[in-house]
Amino acid sequence: MLPRSAPFRKSSSSQGYLNAIRHRVASTLVGRTVDVLTSAHTITHGVVTGVLSEAGVEKLIVGGLEYDLSQLLVVTPTLPVNAVIH
Repeated sequence: MLPRSAPFRKSSSSQGYLNAIRHRVASTLVGRTVDVLTSAHTITHGVVTGVLSEAGVEKLIVGGLEYDLSQLLVVTPTLPVNAVIH
């Protein structure tokens, strides 16, 4: 019989580290165009205008509404101001 392994537990220091990473990722999305899943059959397209943290969960502000970072589907690359599209 194989020994049972202990369940994985996140330490408070690793949880703080993960929260910092999530915040940094969310912050890099400000000004970017994104698609977020708003319900099982609805996707919202818009620009991230801000980020906030609510109980350790990062929220993206898109179109004046808050969305969990976990709802993010697509980030559209930002083109330079002087880019020419052919």
